[in-house]
Amino acid sequence: MDGLRHPVGEKPAGVYWVRRLIVFGVIGLVLVVAWFLIFSPGGDGDGEGAGTTTEPPVTTSPTADATGSPGAAFACTDADVVLTATPNPFTSGAGSLPQFDVSVEHVSLSPCLLSTSAEGTELYIWSGRTDSPDRVFSSLDCADDGSFTDTELLLADGATEMFQVNWTRQRSSEGCATPTSTPGDGFYWAEITVQGIAAEPVQFELAS
Repeated sequence: MDGLRHPVGEKPAGVYWVRRLIVFGVIGLVLVVAWFLIFSPGGDGDGEGAGTTTEPPVTTSPTADATGSPGAAFACTDADVVLTATPNPFTSGAGSLPQFDVSVEHVSLSPCLLSTSAEGTELYIWSGRTDSPDRVFSSLDCADDGSFTDTELLLADGATEMFQVNWTRQRSSEGCATPTSTPGDGFYWAEITVQGIAAEPVQFELAS
């Protein structure tokens, strides 16, 4: 320790003190740099309060499957939707064609697709009692009879959609045979089924 306080050498003591200060300064600089490399935000140190580089959180956006795009959604069943048919208006006068508003309410947790062009779609009309009906018309008798407009509905989250069905006010027969009579005035029943899902039958009236 005495050598540190009283340098021994041929040169003045001030020279040795300057050299030692330079050495101490370099050592201090090295320590500062080392501390910075270890505890800086980009360092590998585990010191308290040391910054860390965090990767942005990974998020996933909805895909076509999750949102139920037409190419991915399952076909609706009677557990997914409720169909309700309403004659509009109830009475169709002379020269007017009976029309039905169909409401489709989504009631399940999964999105689904309903298509009026799918198998199991029919407008069926009869008169008389429901237990002994007089068959009047079926849209299945003739291909492309025009009762349904091709419609695809993608349904999810309790949505409600609407479409319309029309009747030509003509009788029909299996095999699309030429009808032999025209329905007269009176009350009729209509049942609308889409993709195998049936709405409750509704009554309507034809009048002159």
